[in-house]
Amino acid sequence: MDSVSEEKLSAVDDELARRVRAMADDLSAQGIEIVVRSGKRSLEQQQKLYANRGSNPYPVAVPGTSRHERGLAVDVVPVGARSSDIWQAIGEAGERQGLRWGGRFNHSDPPHFELPDGAVSTSVESSASSNESDYSDTSNSSSSLDTVNTDYSNYTDYAGSLTGYDDSSASAESNSSGSILMLAAAVLAAVFIYERLR
Repeated sequence: MDSVSEEKLSAVDDELARRVRAMADDLSAQGIEIVVRSGKRSLEQQQKLYANRGSNPYPVAVPGTSRHERGLAVDVVPVGARSSDIWQAIGEAGERQGLRWGGRFNHSDPPHFELPDGAVSTSVESSASSNESDYSDTSNSSSSLDTVNTDYSNYTDYAGSLTGYDDSSASAESNSSGSILMLAAAVLAAVFIYERLR
């Protein structure tokens, strides 16, 4: 894996990093190279992504609930072609390593891989569990990548260039506007609920 990917893996759970490296080796043997574009995120980084989720082709977890915030998830992208067959091969390689693949979630997120509950190493809190209820695993359902949006060409817009997505920087201005948007959304939701209950 490239140096940016290794840097991102150094910040996540040790067991997750081991499994992602094994997945990358498996894929490399198939002629598919992947890079890690996102790993552990701070609450502020997750707030920034959430505030800009409208421009993201993939679901973004509510701040405070993302496994990325606990170092239990990564997002990867293939180098080169991004067909549904490539994503399927990537997903299956991750699953062979015992990772939960976002391509099977109700709200499909093919770049996303996470440790299943109970697989957390001692490098993070062992009580971490998934709060991403919108991300239910549909691995036993009949859905496939052919029935969901498979246009991943915009993913680099979210994840950054192949020279490295810098998810470690978030300006105070972006954090401030993200917090304001989240507060506004919460107020609107409260008003909506109040009106529905009246």
